[in-house]
Amino acid sequence: MSGADDQILRMARQHAETSRLLGVDFLPRAAVSAQSQPIVSIQTETNPIDKSGALLALRDRYERESEVARSMPGWTNIVFGDGSPDARLMFVGEAPGADEDAQGVPFVGRAGKKLNEMIAAMGLKREEVYIANVLKVRPPNNRTPTPEEAALDGPFLAEQIAIIQPEVICTLGRPAANFLLDNRES
Repeated sequence: MSGADDQILRMARQHAETSRLLGVDFLPRAAVSAQSQPIVSIQTETNPIDKSGALLALRDRYERESEVARSMPGWTNIVFGDGSPDARLMFVGEAPGADEDAQGVPFVGRAGKKLNEMIAAMGLKREEVYIANVLKVRPPNNRTPTPEEAALDGPFLAEQIAIIQPEVICTLGRPAANFLLDNRES
């Protein structure tokens, strides 16, 4: 192995350790597709879709139909998603915080700054990935979403994933991993 290969391996190990310490879990797309509600592809080579238009239509439907948004007190903006509809990498968090709620964009506070640094360290730009949350509105006092709330808003996330069709999904936190893997493990 060359010196450059050693350096790359060392950087990869450091990145993996940093990710572990931050609570980041990388999910192979097959693991997400194996959940109890399979994510079905809606795009084929013979039937391409307008992903941006499909995401806008899904957001509009979320505004009309989300039980969580209707019942959750105190939120300001729907935080639906951000980034490229053609992203190969998708990050999924649990729910918007105060900064995200104020701006209507996921991961813009302190956690967003750290995520932007991680994305840049991968040689990517934020605009090249897609970022979303299981819940699209801020829970009161930034509390952790309940499994019931995740189950109600989760189908909208599943449709986002089906539209975007990322190659890799990186969960940011236990609630996102629990929802996508359909488990309650820590």
